Parts: sequence; structure tokens; C-alpha cells
Amino acid sequence: MDLKTGENSRWSGRFLWNKRKGTGGIFSNPIDTFNVANPLTSLSQNVTNTRNFGPNVVNEFGLHWYRRPYFSGRNG
Repeated sequence: MDLKTGENSRWSGRFLWNKRKGTGGIFSNPIDTFNVANPLTSLSQNVTNTRNFGPNVVNEFGLHWYRRPYFSGRNG
């Protein structure tokens, strides 16, 4: 999502959700103590505001959140 709220201000936002199997392959720990839960769900969100305060001053403010849980042991 992009939103221009004025001549000098722009907002941007994004939400990502991913769910996939997380066992085996690159997700396995060689020590085999910590295994990724199956399925692996990732969530990511961000909101950013970019504002011009003049010809030489630009400010960017952002809030970002990311979650990718891992669990010790085998699931099931």
C-alpha cells in the first residue's frame, strides 16, 4: 500500500505472510537439538513515512515487525 497524504509526505505499508514446511533441507540444525516446527509460519509488517522538510532535508520514519518462530525438539 502506498499513500501520498500531501506534497511533502508519503506513507507506505506492507504485510507478508508465509507458511511452508520447515523440516529437512536448509532448516535442519546439524546438532539436531533444535528443529524447526512443521509448518513454519513467517509474519512481517512495516509502516513507513517519508517526509520532505525542504530541498535538502528528508526524514524517513518506519515501524517494522518480523516473527519467525522456532521450537526446540520435534513436533508431534
